[in-house]
Amino acid sequence: MTITISKSISTRVPRAKLLARIADAARWPEWSPFTRAEVEKPGPGGAGTPGEIRWFFTSSTKSREEVLPSEGDVVLRYRLLEGLPLKDYVAEVRIVEDGSGRTVTWSSRFEPQVPFTGWF
Repeated sequence: MTITISKSISTRVPRAKLLARIADAARWPEWSPFTRAEVEKPGPGGAGTPGEIRWFFTSSTKSREEVLPSEGDVVLRYRLLEGLPLKDYVAEVRIVEDGSGRTVTWSSRFEPQVPFTGWF
Protein backbone atom coordinates (compact mmCIF):
# COMPACT_ATOMS: atom_id res chain seq x y z
CA MET A 1 0.00 0.00 0.00
CA THR A 2 1.52 3.30 -1.12
CA ILE A 3 1.34 6.14 1.39
CA THR A 4 1.43 9.80 0.38
CA ILE A 5 2.18 12.69 2.72
CA SER A 6 1.95 16.35 1.72
CA LYS A 7 2.42 19.67 3.50
CA SER A 8 2.09 23.18 2.02
CA ILE A 9 2.86 26.68 3.23
CA SER A 10 2.30 30.10 1.69
CA THR A 11 5.12 32.61 1.76
CA ARG A 12 6.24 35.93 0.35
CA VAL A 13 9.92 34.95 0.50
CA PRO A 14 11.45 35.63 -2.92
CA ARG A 15 11.70 32.55 -5.14
CA ALA A 16 15.51 32.84 -5.49
CA LYS A 17 15.93 32.83 -1.71
CA LEU A 18 13.64 29.80 -1.37
CA LEU A 19 15.55 27.93 -4.05
CA ALA A 20 18.88 28.62 -2.33
CA ARG A 21 17.62 27.36 1.04
CA ILE A 22 16.04 24.24 -0.43
CA ALA A 23 19.10 23.32 -2.50
CA ASP A 24 21.63 23.73 0.33
CA ALA A 25 21.41 20.59 2.49
CA ALA A 26 23.62 22.16 5.16
CA ARG A 27 20.88 24.75 5.82
CA TRP A 28 18.05 22.24 6.29
CA PRO A 29 18.56 22.10 10.09
CA GLU A 30 17.64 25.82 10.17
CA TRP A 31 14.06 25.11 9.06
CA SER A 32 13.44 21.36 9.30
CA PRO A 33 13.41 18.76 12.09
CA PHE A 34 16.95 17.66 11.18
CA THR A 35 19.66 18.47 13.70
CA ARG A 36 22.53 17.99 11.24
CA ALA A 37 23.09 17.50 7.52
CA GLU A 38 26.13 16.50 5.47
CA VAL A 39 26.83 16.24 1.77
CA GLU A 40 28.58 12.95 1.00
CA LYS A 41 28.95 13.61 -2.72
CA PRO A 42 28.18 16.95 -4.38
CA GLY A 43 26.04 17.06 -7.48
CA PRO A 44 28.00 17.94 -10.63
CA GLY A 45 25.87 21.07 -11.07
CA GLY A 46 26.28 22.37 -7.52
CA ALA A 47 24.17 22.23 -4.35
CA GLY A 48 20.90 20.33 -4.67
CA THR A 49 21.53 19.08 -8.21
CA PRO A 50 20.95 15.54 -9.49
CA GLY A 51 23.51 13.07 -8.25
CA GLU A 52 24.13 14.80 -4.92
CA ILE A 53 24.18 12.32 -2.02
CA ARG A 54 23.20 13.74 1.38
CA TRP A 55 22.88 12.57 4.97
CA PHE A 56 20.29 13.98 7.38
CA PHE A 57 20.28 13.36 11.13
CA THR A 58 17.84 13.76 14.01
CA SER A 59 18.40 12.72 17.61
CA SER A 60 17.19 9.21 16.77
CA THR A 61 17.55 8.69 13.00
CA LYS A 62 19.86 9.17 10.08
CA SER A 63 18.94 8.92 6.43
CA ARG A 64 20.87 8.97 3.18
CA GLU A 65 19.28 10.50 0.09
CA GLU A 66 20.06 11.09 -3.56
CA VAL A 67 18.87 14.17 -5.45
CA LEU A 68 17.01 13.24 -8.64
CA PRO A 69 16.27 15.25 -11.78
CA SER A 70 13.24 17.52 -11.49
CA GLU A 71 11.39 19.85 -13.83
CA GLY A 72 8.73 22.51 -13.97
CA ASP A 73 7.50 23.75 -10.61
CA VAL A 74 9.24 20.82 -8.87
CA VAL A 75 12.46 22.40 -7.61
CA LEU A 76 13.86 19.42 -5.69
CA ARG A 77 13.20 15.71 -6.04
CA TYR A 78 15.01 13.06 -4.06
CA ARG A 79 14.89 9.40 -3.07
CA LEU A 80 15.80 7.61 0.12
CA LEU A 81 18.83 5.36 -0.23
CA GLU A 82 19.01 4.09 3.35
CA GLY A 83 18.20 4.84 6.95
CA LEU A 84 14.44 4.50 7.36
CA PRO A 85 12.21 1.41 7.09
CA LEU A 86 10.57 2.58 3.86
CA LYS A 87 10.50 1.22 0.32
CA ASP A 88 10.44 3.30 -2.84
CA TYR A 89 10.52 6.60 -0.93
CA VAL A 90 10.54 9.59 -3.26
CA ALA A 91 9.88 13.17 -2.17
CA GLU A 92 9.60 16.46 -3.98
CA VAL A 93 9.44 20.14 -3.21
CA ARG A 94 7.26 22.24 -5.47
CA ILE A 95 7.03 26.05 -5.64
CA VAL A 96 3.95 27.53 -7.30
CA GLU A 97 3.44 31.26 -7.77
CA ASP A 98 0.02 32.23 -6.37
CA GLY A 99 -0.43 35.92 -7.05
CA SER A 100 0.65 37.58 -3.82
CA GLY A 101 3.50 35.17 -3.15
CA ARG A 102 4.14 31.50 -3.61
CA THR A 103 3.06 28.17 -2.20
CA VAL A 104 5.74 25.68 -1.24
CA THR A 105 4.61 22.05 -1.08
CA TRP A 106 6.67 19.13 0.16
CA SER A 107 5.24 15.72 -0.61
CA SER A 108 6.46 12.15 -0.41
CA ARG A 109 5.25 8.72 -1.34
CA PHE A 110 6.51 5.38 -0.11
CA GLU A 111 5.61 1.92 1.05
CA PRO A 112 6.41 0.79 4.59
CA GLN A 113 8.88 -2.10 4.79
CA VAL A 114 6.87 -3.52 7.67
CA PRO A 115 3.18 -3.91 6.77
CA PHE A 116 0.72 -1.67 8.65
CA THR A 117 3.42 0.67 10.03
CA GLY A 118 3.15 3.44 7.45
CA TRP A 119 1.18 5.73 9.78
CA PHE A 120 4.23 5.95 12.10
